[in-house]
Amino acid sequence: MKTSFLLLFCLIANINLIACNCSDFVPIFCHDADTSDHIALVEIIEMPEYSWAKFKVIENINKTISEDTIDVLGQDGLNCALGLGIFEIGDTIVANLNSGNFINSANDLNYQWMLWHCNLRYLRYSAGEVIGRVTNEITNQDYETFKTEISFCYDFVSSASEIPDFEVELFPNPAVSNISIQSQNIRIEHVAIYNSKGVLVSTFKGVNDAIENIPIDDLNNGVYFMSINTSEGILRKKFIKM
Repeated sequence: MKTSFLLLFCLIANINLIACNCSDFVPIFCHDADTSDHIALVEIIEMPEYSWAKFKVIENINKTISEDTIDVLGQDGLNCALGLGIFEIGDTIVANLNSGNFINSANDLNYQWMLWHCNLRYLRYSAGEVIGRVTNEITNQDYETFKTEISFCYDFVSSASEIPDFEVELFPNPAVSNISIQSQNIRIEHVAIYNSKGVLVSTFKGVNDAIENIPIDDLNNGVYFMSINTSEGILRKKFIKM
């Protein structure tokens, strides 16, 4: 009777309650990451029940979680969330979190955040290193390198619903010796330039909504990709060095 009432309530309130049916689990963090995801370094500070835990947000990596602490739904017996019993209080992880309106069937409470189980959505963190399978080729990685290179978790396609392409402009393009970035009401935080083989060739810190005269004299002629970390997520732009 309780389950029937719960399902009816979810339909009326437009709450996500998902019977778990994961298939083709891929144990690679980057397989399931994209520009719309909230990815953050967090510490598990409370776990009153195995169906949910309180996370302390240490650092936002992609998109911004504004709260200092968040309640995160885990496996409740019906959904496809991760069983949080694999963690202990004090564990630090890089978490790829789902945002929405989720109900916990174990206690009938609503949660904004959930840690999904279908595919690998977390990496453990210890002593400045992320631990786990980041990509096919990388298992364990320096945390600062992971943050810089996380854009290669994603395709070179921006999330149009998050950052409309026209809101960030590169000029001139093609460029010879310098290239600049201008955005519309989006804070630029960090920029990385990769060659066509995906090798990182240079990085720059952002300054508000623009970065002017980025030097590219030392780059060989060819096609390059610029990964632009902004306050709204990560955008990728292609440019040509002549």
